[in-house]
Amino acid sequence: QGFASSESEFVVGVVGAAVPVYGPGGKLVACLSISAPSARKSLDDLVQVVPLMKSAASRISKIIESSGSQDD
Repeated sequence: QGFASSESEFVVGVVGAAVPVYGPGGKLVACLSISAPSARKSLDDLVQVVPLMKSAASRISKIIESSGSQDD
């Protein structure tokens, strides 16, 4: 599915979602995450934001890749 999600898995009453950020060669170098108290946002609310997070992660990956090629 391309993202991870959590509902009270690590902290009771907190929901979260995360997407990977890849560097050169497709190596995982970071992630973007979002979390909120479940009293304010549902897991479904956060999952709806995942496409925007994936887009941002893709842009970051491109920046990482282009900055690495300047060192060569």
